[in-house]
Amino acid sequence: MLLNRWRAIEWMKRCDLDALIATAPVSVTYFSDYYLWLSPIFKQFMMDPGAPSNLDLSYAVLPREGDPALLVDPMTQTNAAESWMCSPCDGRLVKGESGENSLLQSLIETIQARGLSEADIGLEMEGMPSKDREVLERELPKIRFRDCSNLIRLIRMVKSEEELHRLERAAQIAEEAGAKSLALAAPGRPVQDLVQAFRADVAQQGADFDHFAFSIHGAGLATEPDYMLPADESLFIDFGCIYRYYFSDTGTTLITGKLTRRDQDKYKIIVESVIAGAEVMRPGVKASQVHQAMIQVLRKSSLTTEYAHGHGLGLEVRDYPILVADNGKRIRDECVDVASDLLLEEGMVLNLESPLYYQQGHALHVERTFVVTDNSARPLVGQDRSMPLICEP
Repeated sequence: MLLNRWRAIEWMKRCDLDALIATAPVSVTYFSDYYLWLSPIFKQFMMDPGAPSNLDLSYAVLPREGDPALLVDPMTQTNAAESWMCSPCDGRLVKGESGENSLLQSLIETIQARGLSEADIGLEMEGMPSKDREVLERELPKIRFRDCSNLIRLIRMVKSEEELHRLERAAQIAEEAGAKSLALAAPGRPVQDLVQAFRADVAQQGADFDHFAFSIHGAGLATEPDYMLPADESLFIDFGCIYRYYFSDTGTTLITGKLTRRDQDKYKIIVESVIAGAEVMRPGVKASQVHQAMIQVLRKSSLTTEYAHGHGLGLEVRDYPILVADNGKRIRDECVDVASDLLLEEGMVLNLESPLYYQQGHALHVERTFVVTDNSARPLVGQDRSMPLICEP
């Protein structure tokens, strides 16, 4: 089970909710383990000319007490065979009939059947058209529906055991494939040769390609150009894959030519900035404190063109928390209202990254993944970034 069910129930208690309804494809997957490749991309007009570009929705209903339910289109019901919500003891699969709004009607009937007709229900609005909410409120007038889109993001911050397993495997696959592809680097070789090697290797290990990004003359990052690796340049490299819906994301530096003292000294500093951030990470620490620890190392060495920061990792390439300076904003919906400078919790999976772009046309990068433990943080997998990768002519 992907869902951290205990955490979801605790948040429902805290927010005085009787149930949560997931509507966005990523949230339905998180709640139910159900995944369909079409869910994030298939829009209504693709089958019904003139219809809006809304996604065809599935729903996952998670009551605080009682059986959950997964509601999917009848055409995809066989795809839900391995969802825990479909087992007789834990919940059931609800199959809508064909026709417009049929699944929404099934959702209404499911809510009624579970005795929630006068409940407080968190309804994810990120994936739901406002007109559908209006239908629910009209048909179920005694229910208080509240947008819980950000609440679900907060629940997802702390990973379940199954999530940790998938994230670890994703990171390991990316690390191995990245090492093999970067070993092919040589001045004059198209960088797309490295990209295709990485893509093939992650596929061979049972994962999907996500990204392989690189700098061009030290200016930002790119993924598409058929760039020829130059001689005597330092390149930002960032890559990742998706293993059973969970993302990996990491990065390093590629030197084409000899390692100069300038690159060596600056690389050492960005490595130290990532280490400093990791040493601060533990439950109860604010996200901004991790960012500040990284920045202090860089600024002591007068590096000011950096963008050191961090972010959560999971079913999306960036989950909460985002480890940046406190921006004073709030994470809010109709269920939660918390400071965006979130506190770290045990079980979070966090990336720390420290890229550096030179005005002279060079770039450096270090990115590693950590798990927050009960009193510190540990690397998710081995990611040796003590030195950049060097390929000489």
